[in-house]
Amino acid sequence: MKILVDEEYGFAYWLWKPEVEGENLVRLFQQVVLADEKFFVNDNYKKRLGGTWEKLDYEEFDRILGLKACEAYAFLHDSEDSFLTFWKNQKQVDKHNTSG
Repeated sequence: MKILVDEEYGFAYWLWKPEVEGENLVRLFQQVVLADEKFFVNDNYKKRLGGTWEKLDYEEFDRILGLKACEAYAFLHDSEDSFLTFWKNQKQVDKHNTSG
């Protein structure tokens, strides 16, 4: 699985390939991203979330976003507005909708 990540605080874009999928991914996102007031992609969070992280420039991020050339999109900022959206079924995981 590939997740396109827009990191607001770090002004960075990432392609994240997590080691887990489905409900395990939803739980992981809730426990790590939604539990913290502010979220930055750093070595600590990369380790807690697992998988591989590839930093993208804006042009590559925009290309992948336009093509939806991955399974999901994550916006990382504050716990109140961070979310993970699965494009195939349009399900979103955020502070207010935790079912994925």
